Amino acid sequence: MSAKIIGAILALTGLGFLCFSLYLVSQEVLLATTGHSTTGTVTEKTSSYDVDNYTTYYYLSYSYEDGNGQEHMAKSDASKEMYDDFTAGAPIPVVYSSIIPSACRIRPASENLLGSGLLALMGAPALWYGLWMLLRRIHWENKMTRLMTNGERRIGRLVAVEEDKGEREEDYIPLVLIYAFTDKSGREHTGKTFHVKPRDHDFWKGRIGCPLEVRVNPADPADHIALVEESKLLG
Repeated sequence: MSAKIIGAILALTGLGFLCFSLYLVSQEVLLATTGHSTTGTVTEKTSSYDVDNYTTYYYLSYSYEDGNGQEHMAKSDASKEMYDDFTAGAPIPVVYSSIIPSACRIRPASENLLGSGLLALMGAPALWYGLWMLLRRIHWENKMTRLMTNGERRIGRLVAVEEDKGEREEDYIPLVLIYAFTDKSGREHTGKTFHVKPRDHDFWKGRIGCPLEVRVNPADPADHIALVEESKLLG
C-alpha cells in the first residue's frame, strides 16, 4: 500500500474520530442546557464481540415519552454494569433535550465526555501524521515531475545508505540514499532520496560510490532530486 493511501486513510480516520468527539461534546452541551429527566423502559438488550480486539460491546434499546407525550425510541451503548443491571421491560433513567427530544442519553455525562476526550486523543495524532505522510508524498511527486520536465541532468554518486527509523514499517526499516553531485559551476551539493523500495534494499546497500542520475533546477542548484529507478540502469 502506497504512502499516499496510508496517509489518506490515517487522516480520514483521525478526522472521523475528531468529528465524532465534537458530536459527543455538542450532545452533552445540548443536554446540559436543555435536558429533562424522565423514566424510560428498556425494550431490548444486545451485544457484539470484536474478534480482533477481544472486546464485547453492550447496547440497550429503550423507549421514553417527552413532555408532550410523544414516544421516542433510542439505542445507546452501555457499560457492562448497566447491561447486567437492566432487563427488558425494566424502567431506566433517561435525559432528553426539550428542544430536540430525540437527543438523549442513559449514561452519566462524565462517561460521554471521557469517551469524547479519548476519541480526540486518538484522532488528533492520526490526523496530523496522516496529513504529514500524504502531503510529504505529494511534495516529492510534484518535485519529481517538475524536475523531470525542467531539470538539468547531472551524474552524481551514492555516498551513503541510511535507515529512516522514524518511519519504521511492520517488517522492515525504510532506507534512503544519500547522494552528492557537482553543479555546472563546480560546486558540490548533497541530497537525500525518498524511501527505496523494500525489494531494492540489498541492491543499494552494496553500491556505495556508484553513479546516480540527478535532476537539478538550472535557476537554483540547491533544488535537486536523484532518480532512484533510473539510476539502477547506470551500472
